[in-house]
Amino acid sequence: MAGHAIRTLTFRVQAPREVVFDVVADRCGYARFSMLRSVTLLTEGADGGQSVGAVHGIDMVAGLGPRERVVELRRPELMVYEVIGGMPVTEHVGTVELTDNGDGTTTLAYTMRSSSRLPLPERLYGRILTFTIRTLAEPIAAEAARRAADGPHRPPSQEETQR
Repeated sequence: MAGHAIRTLTFRVQAPREVVFDVVADRCGYARFSMLRSVTLLTEGADGGQSVGAVHGIDMVAGLGPRERVVELRRPELMVYEVIGGMPVTEHVGTVELTDNGDGTTTLAYTMRSSSRLPLPERLYGRILTFTIRTLAEPIAAEAARRAADGPHRPPSQEETQR
């Protein structure tokens, strides 16, 4: 029987929601501050760049990694993506929800819902998802806090989001 797991972790980010959203939504920028080797925009979204429908190739190690499609993007509160290839899963959906705490900080809730083609026990698969969420969300939080500390926020330009 294939493995299935759902995990949600929350993080308090020392940055306004708009700043956190810009970091989350700029998937191509993840390689600058996380363990990912590269993230490449393979197909532009319906509105250009990294908008809904965009497909990203993620190089985790030696050219291996998932292809993900942006399913929903609602500024400044939500991003949903799905894995469409490159991983042994029948379904994998990631959801990042951002809540303004009213004090200049943001709560980032990251959920992964995944069904593996591999026969993994739920407990083990859940640990894998928890590790993956931490590996992505902690650098996102740190980058957003760094940007917020650097001064006034400006959304990335179209050119920056297409890299």
